[in-house]
Amino acid sequence: MKIDNFLEKIAHVSIHSDKDDINDFGPFYSIRKFPISFNLQVIIAFLNIVPETEYLLKIDVVEDGDELQIDFSDKQLFIVPESSILFLNNGYGQSYSSTTIKLDIQSKGAYKIQFALARADKPDNTLSTFFNYYYFGEI
Repeated sequence: MKIDNFLEKIAHVSIHSDKDDINDFGPFYSIRKFPISFNLQVIIAFLNIVPETEYLLKIDVVEDGDELQIDFSDKQLFIVPESSILFLNNGYGQSYSSTTIKLDIQSKGAYKIQFALARADKPDNTLSTFFNYYYFGEI
């Protein structure tokens, strides 16, 4: 089987509250008082990544508004050992990674959590992106 188009991709991102690791962190929240913070567990599925290669995962939280502003930004380096690769084929395989982030919501509105994958030696060359959107409103 030839693999060409779907190399080094973020296949899926699942976000859970640290308090509830069973259910996904929902897209809409009714909040009584701002600011509010959430400790989140993030699980990322990677499609066709190269084992033993250093990657860079960039996570940004962007608030919607007249001018989009980045509320939070984090960069994490990681290497997936070959022993953690599933379905290795032609030097590419599938894997999962997890991390935690603290999501601080300052005011009501829409927010985007964006994930970008790059190789560590080429951090400006984004290989894949994935987005989750949320809305926080007042009761």
